Amino acid sequence: TEAVFEELVGLCKIIEHIQIINFPDIHQIEINGYKVTTIFAVFEGSFSDLLTLVYKLERNKKTGRLVSIDFKKNKDIKKGKEFLSLTILLQSYELVTKQ
Repeated sequence: TEAVFEELVGLCKIIEHIQIINFPDIHQIEINGYKVTTIFAVFEGSFSDLLTLVYKLERNKKTGRLVSIDFKKNKDIKKGKEFLSLTILLQSYELVTKQ
């Protein structure tokens, strides 16, 4: 799970104009003999940079399966500027062996 966070930070450094805004707790549950890890992360940047991030996450199997993406246009009232945020949901599955 720390490796996924490091991978996301690395992708932000490569793409440059993206920031990780929120990286809440990582959720893990066991279902039908599998450990399912779910990661939410929120990023800010331009549409093309965020789309590049989505593409790289889709191609990179180390980070997990990209389950959901949500683009949202926000406005900073104090500065009067609009910005785009992206919320992603990544999941990974691991077979749990019971002994």
